Amino acid sequence: MWTVVYIASNRTQAEKLKDSLCNEGVLANIRLADLAMQGESMYEILVLESEATEAQEIICQNHRSCQKRSQVTVRTPENKGSGRR
Repeated sequence: MWTVVYIASNRTQAEKLKDSLCNEGVLANIRLADLAMQGESMYEILVLESEATEAQEIICQNHRSCQKRSQVTVRTPENKGSGRR
C-alpha cells in the first residue's frame, strides 16, 4: 500500500524529493494532490507503507524545512476521503 509522506509545494520540489528517496533505495512516486493553494499545484510524495519511517527520516535529513510528524496519512483508492490516519 502506498503512503503519503510529504506534500511538496511544486513539481520541481516533488521530483527532487523523489530522486533523493530513490537514491537511498526507497521506492517513491509522486502524484498531483487534491489540494490547491493560491492556484498553485501541490504534489504528494508516496512510498510503500513499509518504508514510510525510513522515507521521513531521509526527507528530514536532506531538507531543512521538514517538520517530522508522529503520524503518516494513508490515502489509497480504497480509503480516499475516509479521513483515516
